[in-house]
Amino acid sequence: MNKLFLLSFLLLAGCSRAFSQQKNKLWYLTVTDSLNRNRIERATVSAGRSIYVTGADGSAAINRGLIKTGDTIQISCVGYQTITIIPVAGRKMPDTVRLMTVTNSLREVRIHPVNPIILGDARK
Repeated sequence: MNKLFLLSFLLLAGCSRAFSQQKNKLWYLTVTDSLNRNRIERATVSAGRSIYVTGADGSAAINRGLIKTGDTIQISCVGYQTITIIPVAGRKMPDTVRLMTVTNSLREVRIHPVNPIILGDARK
């Protein structure tokens, strides 16, 4: 009975240590609006060769193991200015990034008529 207890204890301790190491490899990033500090849903975070999308709470869990020194990390969303972060060894990554809104206006919109397609048209 003692051997079974000891074995299960060691197994449990090993699993918790592996889980804690994996948790430390995650970088939790929150993307917010720079004016009103609201969290931005569906912002895109490109880190190395991986792409993440923020959830409804404006946050994403990014695997640090996939980010190498010198890689660029881009955070973007429609209607906001893109931010680029370059990781530096020994420096902590930011927990929150604030995106600035960008307003683009159209000068002119042109609509060109197109001949309608009629179903069952006998023309060939």
